[in-house]
Amino acid sequence: MPKLPRTWIRGSANILDTRDFNLFLITTIQPGQTVERIHLSYRIMGRWSESEILELFDAYYVGIQVISSTVVLPDNDAYANRNSQKWLWWEGAHYDATPLTGSPGQVLLTYPRDGSVRDIRAKRLNTSQQTQSVVFSFARSGGPVLTDQRVNANASVLLLG
Repeated sequence: MPKLPRTWIRGSANILDTRDFNLFLITTIQPGQTVERIHLSYRIMGRWSESEILELFDAYYVGIQVISSTVVLPDNDAYANRNSQKWLWWEGAHYDATPLTGSPGQVLLTYPRDGSVRDIRAKRLNTSQQTQSVVFSFARSGGPVLTDQRVNANASVLLLG
């Protein structure tokens, strides 16, 4: 039996204003293809005043989903929907706070604390007859995504088939 081809697909998103978006396409998978492995690094950064930071002790929940390409916006709150079959992987990310030099009373929040690459070994075969999408999404556990933030996500997806 011949081996199926394996291909690394790389994608990145640099979002300057996240008020309207919290779902980013990494790649698509065709019927019969399998997501074998994903390397993901991400950074969520925002600037807030020291008085606002007391209300921000909640985590961001970030994750990788496989969704129908016809779906516009799935349930992005990974914690609230943690039993959904759409999730390949998710985690809660807590922030590091750094006072901004030259900006008294302002603090830079950075998620996640460690900044390391996630090696996700969850597998998913596209058994449907439609193209599916592999997406990175995030939601703040304490409510909506805050407006003064930036998101950077880089992913490599190993596809079989």
